[in-house]
Amino acid sequence: MPLAYFDIETTGLAMTDKFTCGVVMDDDGTHVFTESMELAKYLTTTKNTAVSFNGGAFDFQFLAAQAGKDIFHKARLAQVAARSLDLMFDFACSHGYRCSLNSLAGPSLGTSKTNSGEWAAKETDVAKIIEYCTADVALLKQVHCHGVTHSFLKRKSAAGRQSVWPLPGGFRTVAQALEELHALPPDQSWQSEPMDIPGSIQWMPVALEAAT
Repeated sequence: MPLAYFDIETTGLAMTDKFTCGVVMDDDGTHVFTESMELAKYLTTTKNTAVSFNGGAFDFQFLAAQAGKDIFHKARLAQVAARSLDLMFDFACSHGYRCSLNSLAGPSLGTSKTNSGEWAAKETDVAKIIEYCTADVALLKQVHCHGVTHSFLKRKSAAGRQSVWPLPGGFRTVAQALEELHALPPDQSWQSEPMDIPGSIQWMPVALEAAT
């Protein structure tokens, strides 16, 4: 299955913030996008399966918001997002809470991100942001490949607790993870404010319904 690892950088987390850049790594190399619609066009026309970290809840949703009133383009992005691999969403569906890329990369690979999204949102040097985004996508690819090769990923929480995320069947698409979440939801009884996992990607069914 050909894959396209990707990430975007924006000026904030609101859907009304500005798109700074996007980076894709596929079998043809590394591609940099400075126009959101060009990246959206790539994702909706490529035969590669998109791989992201929180892409279902943020990256795809942000690109859909950039499409304005084009409900059919939003729906196409929702369809691609549902077929994509989103490592954070996959983890959340199994565990009931979010994780960071660093929490997996550190114990699994012995490495970490070069900076943070908060830094990228405030940085004005686009070349530096692209460099950071490219490094993030490369790290995402390493983490994904490690999980596929070893059928598990190690994780270290912010509190220092270490655990193992078993991946006997590999990573699930967003649609598969959501289906299995409904069939066998994780225990969230210990959380004072449980994460609304389906709600994090609610924009997808909304976008699809608007186009019907």
